[in-house]
Amino acid sequence: MSNDMKQTLSSMGDDGLGSGASAANLLSGNYSITNDQLYQRVVISQEVFNMLQQKMQLNEYQIRKVIGDAVDSSIIEILPPVVDRSVTIALITTRELVIKDFAYDGDYRKVLQASDLIVQNLAGSLALVTCREPLRMSLTSNLKKVLLQQC
Repeated sequence: MSNDMKQTLSSMGDDGLGSGASAANLLSGNYSITNDQLYQRVVISQEVFNMLQQKMQLNEYQIRKVIGDAVDSSIIEILPPVVDRSVTIALITTRELVIKDFAYDGDYRKVLQASDLIVQNLAGSLALVTCREPLRMSLTSNLKKVLLQQC
């Protein structure tokens, strides 16, 4: 991870969202972000902002709301099945790796710690790779749909 990314995440909070929510809360659905918080985090290039403002007569909050809603619906649509599948694959793979690599290790805590780290890294990386293209396509279609509704 680059230093810029580390600084950004550390300035935003433990979860990168500025709230201190844990990964367990995120996965269990106990974490929520208000729509206003989501809209404030939307970053829009000046070129896109000017185009939307001129063509659609929308103010900054309305533009952020339209884009935020499209992002939100895309994530809700794509992420849960991808995370479920990635975690399942990571668990199976980790079980096999731990059995092979720690077969003769007597320290149970060491095995548990290693398996936790392996599952976290595998599931995260697999989810990222798996959802990138479907998320891009879903975001594009949701943005088109929402922007056409605004016209």
